Amino acid sequence: MKKVLVSLIVLSLFFSMMLFAENKVQKPKVPLKAGITAARAKKGVFNIHSDYTPNFGRNREILFQQNVIDPDGNWSFATSDENSDGPYYVADNFSGVEGTITGISFTGLDLYFSGSWNPGNEDPMTFNITFYQDNAGMPGDIVASMSVDIAREATGLMYADTYPSYVWTADLPQSVQLADGWVSVVGASMDQPDCWFLWGNSLDGDNFGLQDQGQGWTTLTYDLAFTLLGTVAEDNAPAAPSDFVVTPDAGGALQATLNWTNPSETYIGDPLTDLDEIRIYRDGELIYTETNPTIGAADSYIDVVPASGEYVYSILGYNDAGEGPAATSGAVWIGEDVPASVSDLTLSDASTRELAAQLNWVNPTEGLHGGPFNEPIEGYHIIRSDGETFEITGETTEFLDDTIPASNYYSYEVIPFNSVGDGGSAISNTEWIGEAFPGILIIDLDPTPTGTVLQSTIQDIYGGTVALATSIDEYSITSEIDAIFLLVGIFANNHQLTEEEVGPLVDYLNAGGNLYLEGGDTWGWDPPTTLHSYFNVNGVDDGASDLSNVQGADFLDGMSWTYSGENHWIDHLEPTSENAFVIFTNPDVNYNCGIA
Repeated sequence: MKKVLVSLIVLSLFFSMMLFAENKVQKPKVPLKAGITAARAKKGVFNIHSDYTPNFGRNREILFQQNVIDPDGNWSFATSDENSDGPYYVADNFSGVEGTITGISFTGLDLYFSGSWNPGNEDPMTFNITFYQDNAGMPGDIVASMSVDIAREATGLMYADTYPSYVWTADLPQSVQLADGWVSVVGASMDQPDCWFLWGNSLDGDNFGLQDQGQGWTTLTYDLAFTLLGTVAEDNAPAAPSDFVVTPDAGGALQATLNWTNPSETYIGDPLTDLDEIRIYRDGELIYTETNPTIGAADSYIDVVPASGEYVYSILGYNDAGEGPAATSGAVWIGEDVPASVSDLTLSDASTRELAAQLNWVNPTEGLHGGPFNEPIEGYHIIRSDGETFEITGETTEFLDDTIPASNYYSYEVIPFNSVGDGGSAISNTEWIGEAFPGILIIDLDPTPTGTVLQSTIQDIYGGTVALATSIDEYSITSEIDAIFLLVGIFANNHQLTEEEVGPLVDYLNAGGNLYLEGGDTWGWDPPTTLHSYFNVNGVDDGASDLSNVQGADFLDGMSWTYSGENHWIDHLEPTSENAFVIFTNPDVNYNCGIA
């Protein structure tokens, strides 16, 4: 370790032992068989991505969809199987369904549990699928319940380099009319070995799912990956118009030209013989009806809008069977545009006797939405990172803020505006404004914060300022700082350092600084950064949950402590040079857990 003050090392070591004695309260643990997560898989090697897309087939419109998370994300798979220990049932909510639900698709794992999770081969699987009404945000009365045998299809996504994921897609034996509600998918097969269905999570939705472990619904803090499929029209209604294009006026006039081709087939693909109307909707409101359309013919319409802005158009056919499915334009900007965001926005410290920050930028030459940009910039909204707002009138490329309340890190948001409205937003770099920070800095990145105890302990024996930060960029890291204590925690409540964030700490060491790094997973598992190389420490093994006693070595020889803190994947350490030496060992398992 580079130039770490011996007295501070000793202080930190004793502080660590004190934490071991005090940190006896553990978070409640979810039963292992309830599912598997990226954390429980010990992060693994996530090896591939896939562009897999299920083929839902004709007349399986997507009525609702939540996509499965990629293997390199914070994934979870929740056990949902009749034969699981519990048993465990999982449900998730949906909303805004327009149409009749006739099918379902969902993504998950097929695993069996024998002390640990193992890939299974239960195919096809039987699933019990239940739809519920929504009752104040929870499953209410059952609308429909059915059992379906479904063959799986590999997605190509592997989780923790071990678990292949699958998608199951099927038509439902009973159609469901339910705009807002809940769906539960539960495996029901029984093979040898019995495999369980584990339902994959999704980043879409409201971060709220449910799992019943045999004692009622409990909350999941994530959504599940599923798609509701169905129909949105009668069989003989017209298919959707094709070749639908909305073209805004290039000169900024408040109008757009709509072009399309009338349908020539029915919703189920038969030749269309009856087309009574073409209906055009703007933002959900009917604005035009063509009462004498020609089947299969090209057609057009010019729409005049009330003001500049984004609009969404949809167009559909109508006959005696009813309205067919709509073709939709997506958001289209019509009229004069607002400014795009400023570019090259830079923040610098302009302090002399008074604190001040200087902003510079380049003004946009295009509209934010790609529309005509002929109206000049009339001013700017500037928001400082502490919430202070400045209104600037007139076009400019710079701003000096001389109202800085105290030395700290700041950034600024700049939003230009014109007569049409507010333009795009740009965020400056983050910069320390003011005098450099002296003293000792504790950077506590541990999600279970312990820095306040260390801060109090050091303050009792140190004559200067002891500051506590929760991010590396909270204070200006300069050579004027006496020492830095960096706390990154123990798995799963730990912070993984990245190369991008350790740059200021590396610069600090190169300038002669003193740095102490504490973490139970940062040496033996996490990807090494440039910062790690300064400590002459090698993580020789990722370890296990086996630390209960700590024995001192070298200048701590003859001392021992009882450890009762977080105890997962405690790294095994070895010094790599004569400048580093062992100070902590685990006497029960015989490995090193502290290097100075």
